[in-house]
Amino acid sequence: MSASALTDTHVPAVPEEDVAAEVPQTDEVEYPEGHWVAQSVSHGDAVEQATGSLRHHFREREDVLVAMELVVYYRRGNNRACLHPDVQVVHGVGRSPSRSTYLVWEEGKRAPG
Repeated sequence: MSASALTDTHVPAVPEEDVAAEVPQTDEVEYPEGHWVAQSVSHGDAVEQATGSLRHHFREREDVLVAMELVVYYRRGNNRACLHPDVQVVHGVGRSPSRSTYLVWEEGKRAPG
């Protein structure tokens, strides 16, 4: 099932060059957490249900992150280059309860696209 069948929201693919671009490291850029507000009661219920179902499905997999409303930053040094997925599943990373944002360059993964 495609995401477009569930929502009218367009999510652009992240160009590969944006993810791979080498940006000098700097401590001056902040990557703030997102502050989630459901678009409606049914939207909030759907996001919670999807997240819970996916967490249950991957409950035996320590290398799979299922996250709800976790902001994804995909270009180091640019805190405006981000995605705000309702739910995301990332294979190959650990489940860290202390993760407040997803920084692609620190995780060693490509951004969702």
